[in-house]
Amino acid sequence: MSVTRLALIATAALALLVDCGRTPLDDDFPGATVNPGGTTGGGRLDGGAANAGASGVAGGFGATGGAGGGSGGTFVGGSGGGAAASGGGGVSGAGGFPPRGGATGIGGAGGIAGAGGATGALTLVIVPAGASVPIKQAVRFQAWLQGAGMNTDVTASTMWSIEPVTLGMFTVMPGPGTFFGAMPGAGTIRALASGRTATTSVRVLDATVTRVQVNPPVAVVGRDGTDRATAIATFSDGTTATITEQAVWRTADPTVATVSNVPGQKGQFLGINQGTTAIVASFGGVEGMAQVFVRGMGMRPMLTVMPGAAMAQVGGSVGVGFMATYNDMGMVRTVTDQTMWTSSNPMVAVVKGNTAFCLAAGITSISATYMGAMASATLSCTGAQQKVVAVMITPGDTPIPMGTMVQLYATATLADGTTMAVTGAAPWMSTNPAIVSVGPGGIATALTSGIATVTVTYGGVTGKATYTVTPRM
Repeated sequence: MSVTRLALIATAALALLVDCGRTPLDDDFPGATVNPGGTTGGGRLDGGAANAGASGVAGGFGATGGAGGGSGGTFVGGSGGGAAASGGGGVSGAGGFPPRGGATGIGGAGGIAGAGGATGALTLVIVPAGASVPIKQAVRFQAWLQGAGMNTDVTASTMWSIEPVTLGMFTVMPGPGTFFGAMPGAGTIRALASGRTATTSVRVLDATVTRVQVNPPVAVVGRDGTDRATAIATFSDGTTATITEQAVWRTADPTVATVSNVPGQKGQFLGINQGTTAIVASFGGVEGMAQVFVRGMGMRPMLTVMPGAAMAQVGGSVGVGFMATYNDMGMVRTVTDQTMWTSSNPMVAVVKGNTAFCLAAGITSISATYMGAMASATLSCTGAQQKVVAVMITPGDTPIPMGTMVQLYATATLADGTTMAVTGAAPWMSTNPAIVSVGPGGIATALTSGIATVTVTYGGVTGKATYTVTPRM
């Protein structure tokens, strides 16, 4: 009798068992089906077939002799289930029960070998995904088989091709997957490995690499901290392309920081020890670099609030503006707009953005928080409305080397002789912004040689200073 027919009989029998409740076979032989026999002999029992799919799962065993008196029935091993799994062998039938001297059952035949289960989904991936290469230059592609918990480099065993073939050719030198551009144009790279295919684009340029830029140009990480740099190439025809995955990366001092050349992780750097080093990206015979600072253990960035102390009048329409600078391993940047500002005594002064407004006479602390760093300044609020009699800029009337930035400060003198910092509360201007530009908060930048006057106005009074920009030495 065929296995298919046995299965049909077993299915019909199972419907009868549902009405009768569970049998001892249910627990001892999961998946077995029972064909009830007559009054003299047990029925034929088939081992349940194992579910297909899981690799290496064997088919179920045939059950023991039928319950019910008489001779035990014939038992057939179940068919194998998953990939390359053998079917379970039939178990010899035991004597019928209740004990009536039943004959020993016939051992079931070995199950049919399981058909090959479905293979887990694997994908062939080409790195880099898309590339630009100057004519008569090379770019190396890699092929990775990914999925089902694996990530395997199959570059060496991959068959590579280019369409159109006139665009260039593949060679194994200096390594498998190396493509040389022969003619300008765009094409498709095709990879074939393990029965799978992947494609990506390539562009051969009739140009040479003139510049490689690494971003960010300056980065700071802690020990065991990571970040990732990217690389952009500029070509002689004016076009640009991101070549992070095409570039070859290295560090000037690997004892300070290391950088990855692993596909998909190129440009990722790791801080090793406190210090400074450069990470370098090479492409088309041109190198670009960025500076990396690695903090030592326990080192923290420093936040500074300017001015450190200020005075303002109660009810004034002009508040006191504060600035915040963030110093991380010597890399200083203004973070005023990204900083959270608060007043320790909102009954005396409130803060809107980075500007504090006095509500009542008294003293409060203006606090700044950025990236976990904190700093504060003291604000004194006076009750009397004092007239401003003078405004002074410091430093003033001084030469500034071209290309440098200078922090200017404004101080107002009141009628009673007291002074107050108004650097962030007053508007700044330059008579010649092409020579010296000045932004909110008094940050001046020397752009080119010449002379410019910077002014600041507070309380109707204007202060000024003249700056001479000197050529860079």
